[in-house]
Amino acid sequence: MEIHEASLETPLEFGSQEEVILHCDYDLREDERGQLDIKWYFNDHVVPFLQWVPGGGRRPQLIEPTLFHGHIDLDFKVDEDEDKAYRSIRILEPTLEMSGNYYCKVSHFFLIV
Repeated sequence: MEIHEASLETPLEFGSQEEVILHCDYDLREDERGQLDIKWYFNDHVVPFLQWVPGGGRRPQLIEPTLFHGHIDLDFKVDEDEDKAYRSIRILEPTLEMSGNYYCKVSHFFLIV
């Protein structure tokens, strides 16, 4: 797996946008398909606020409690590839409390046979 830098197009001024889209871009080898776990973290929190395990038509899930409840569009898709469909997140009506650093962590499960 190759992970590219998670990115936001430009710095934002509070109140200047109704939504913010954050990208987590990665490439997969064929043998890694269907074995992913994508988590989003905010600032230095050790618990992610969102997790997505691709496959089986699953959507991302918020991990409670979180200040992002009601602010993440869980239906936001950026790709038709089942292993990349929800690799980006859309934050709706961001608040001042949501300003900070975001990062994604892309892992894959190892199958031992």
